[in-house]
Amino acid sequence: MINTIDKDDLIGIVTMVDCLRYTVQELQDDFFEKYDSKNKEGVAYIAWEFNRNRARAEIINHFLWDIEQELNKLGVKR
Repeated sequence: MINTIDKDDLIGIVTMVDCLRYTVQELQDDFFEKYDSKNKEGVAYIAWEFNRNRARAEIINHFLWDIEQELNKLGVKR
């Protein structure tokens, strides 16, 4: 017997995935695209953005954990 998951049960997961996409996109656009290791200002930029990027990493970690918990509730195991 195959268990099916109601698509309404996935709305919260889809929302969290969207939040992760936006967070990663911002990290890529605001940090990795601007960083230049050959430029002193690039090194200073890393130090300046450290706390913001740490917060973004925490957001990503938190949402990934929440997604895993929601999937476990739906019977999806990794």
